[in-house]
Amino acid sequence: MIDAEGITLSYNAHAMIPENYSTDEIIACALLKNDELLMAGQFIGHGTNGTLQLKYPDLQAE
Repeated sequence: MIDAEGITLSYNAHAMIPENYSTDEIIACALLKNDELLMAGQFIGHGTNGTLQLKYPDLQAE
């Protein structure tokens, strides 16, 4: 989802990695039209569902 705060991604860690550990990390990247690269990462932990946000104030979808 793209909104005024940036890009929010939802994921199901169990579908991606059937056996995940507390040290596993998910990383997301987005290349914008102005050649800026957004990156964010977080530990998955033992939960199966999560969200990750690439913060970029005033981002607009095109």
